Amino acid sequence: MLVSACAAPDLRPSAPEPARLAPPPALSQRLAALAQGFDGQVGVAVQDVQAGWIAAYDGQRLYPQQSVAKLWVALAVFDAADRGALRLSDPVTVRRQDMSVFNQPIQKMLVDGRYDTTLDGLLDWALAHSDNAANDILIGQLDGGGPVGALVRALRGGGAVPALIRRRRLGAIRAGE
Repeated sequence: MLVSACAAPDLRPSAPEPARLAPPPALSQRLAALAQGFDGQVGVAVQDVQAGWIAAYDGQRLYPQQSVAKLWVALAVFDAADRGALRLSDPVTVRRQDMSVFNQPIQKMLVDGRYDTTLDGLLDWALAHSDNAANDILIGQLDGGGPVGALVRALRGGGAVPALIRRRRLGAIRAGE
């Protein structure tokens, strides 16, 4: 499994380099034209990491992340594993009552109301299958108190995922808000 075989990325922030150039005006204009042609709310950004500029249309607005939010949970799991707070091989039992809403293909694995797996197995379900139940269970493993208690803490801005985002200075990302 690729997810469990990869080392956690080094998320330590580096000192930002000062912008050397402004974004090309034609790019900014093109982004605005593309975004304005979209029927709905949209934000678009392009960053040149070497030059240090960002061209954006409505780039300061926060948008719903949908399943991209599972990435922040995975990073928090890898961070906890790096710190020795858990192991990706830790066993987890998924139960019928752990099922959440919307997409949860892991439920097809339940036999007699349970499925035995590991944290890295849950990562696979969350990331490769966009499984909401697996993601919620991972949050519960990070924060304790099970998926429901962990989600309540996350909604209040607490818990391992928002803490990781703040500690690693990942930017204007809201997890569970």
